[in-house]
Amino acid sequence: MRILISILATLSLTGCWFTAHFDNVEYNGLTEIRYNASIAIDKCDKPDQIVSIAADLISRSHYLVMYSEHLPYNDETLAAYKKIEEEAKNFGKTLTDMKMSQFYCKSKLKNISDDAEKIQKVVAKRKRS
Repeated sequence: MRILISILATLSLTGCWFTAHFDNVEYNGLTEIRYNASIAIDKCDKPDQIVSIAADLISRSHYLVMYSEHLPYNDETLAAYKKIEEEAKNFGKTLTDMKMSQFYCKSKLKNISDDAEKIQKVVAKRKRS
């Protein structure tokens, strides 16, 4: 979480995000991650549904990493996407390795949703073409 905040602070202080242009694909991908994580919070008592949601979060975050890795002026955003992907993978791994408490499940999903929202705010401020 501290790494993500540091990356976002660097983006806003250095002005790097002014050179990258707004991208609907990135913004939509973040919206999907944020939406899926937020609605999944109420499903933490249904393990069969959480497994598929975790797989979806991993897939969507990996898509964002792959999509953005070669975009110019996008290094900081890419690092933030990799952080969300890591969180999603850790959530999925914990889910398969042991029985997850509802509190842990809700906390992790909230973290993923909150991180996606923070990055979404940065992406939304980018200059439109």
